[in-house]
Amino acid sequence: MLLLEDEPAHAEAIRRGLESADGAFKLQVVGSLEKIPGARYSQSAGHRFTGLVLPDGNGIDLLAAPAEANAFPMLILTSHGNEQTAVNALKAGALDYIVKSPETFANMPRILTSALNQWSLIQENKNPGKLYRHQK
Repeated sequence: MLLLEDEPAHAEAIRRGLESADGAFKLQVVGSLEKIPGARYSQSAGHRFTGLVLPDGNGIDLLAAPAEANAFPMLILTSHGNEQTAVNALKAGALDYIVKSPETFANMPRILTSALNQWSLIQENKNPGKLYRHQK
């Protein structure tokens, strides 16, 4: 899982929140958009979540890339919730728009598990033949 977060304290809080998942989520943190190509998990079909405001862009910018470049589930994290920005993020393809808080950090395993389940359903709906084959 790739976390794009430029605030070290927030990255550490997320890492601590994921510790309760007993290693279910492997986390790599990068602090800017330019560091994504060199990230170990950047090309995997793993989960990505990103801060909204970054030193070299905006987390929603990742969703504007060509569809084949975004064949992964993505969550947007922000320190300040904004309804219009949330709508824009979801319309752009984010699975969720999450306001950072101590409660959110503690609930990261549940949030990520739910998002991965949602992503699986989305992928199955893109390939209905696959779903039909499993039912036989």
